[in-house]
Amino acid sequence: MRIAVEARLFLRRAKPEVRVQVSVGHVSVREHDGFSELREVSEPEGYAVDDVRGLFFTNLEDKGSTLVIDVKAHAVKATWTASCGKDGPRGLAFDSKRNFLVVACTDHVQVLDAGHDGALLGRLATGAGVDNVDLVDGTLYVAAGKAAKLTVATLDDAGSLRVIATADTAPGVRNAVADTSGNVYAGDSLGSRLLVFAAPSKR
Repeated sequence: MRIAVEARLFLRRAKPEVRVQVSVGHVSVREHDGFSELREVSEPEGYAVDDVRGLFFTNLEDKGSTLVIDVKAHAVKATWTASCGKDGPRGLAFDSKRNFLVVACTDHVQVLDAGHDGALLGRLATGAGVDNVDLVDGTLYVAAGKAAKLTVATLDDAGSLRVIATADTAPGVRNAVADTSGNVYAGDSLGSRLLVFAAPSKR
């Protein structure tokens, strides 16, 4: 039985149209009338897309790994060890310019080189309670719910992360997103409010 679709994605640049559907227990890839399911997926968590190279990334939280799926071949291209510890990896963000994949762990983030077999390039502690992350124009936004902290960091060409701003949030605040101007938004479910942070200066 399929439960609670985690993500549904349409890659419209590919011809014919390709749909990747991530649900608890499986990942399926559809191409018009064609259909493939990747049955080894157990607990997929988060996703990111490389629409230039036709790749779909998702984490396997229970296996501590990151899956790379070739959507045209309908096959798993690679499996990388996330090295997030016993709680496993969570969200993902992709930098198409640098071909870097950012993996969110529960208390830090790490940068993998997607062009070189997922080699670890950088790591940054963020405080506990991280779920998903946002990456906009080379700037990473991470809200840690248990630490009640927002971290903003820039990503360089070597895969290193440099903190340019931090801010206090509230317990449980996570999954921050940013607009193209760098303003940050994070929902505070316990306080029934939306926290808004002005774009930090990139010194």
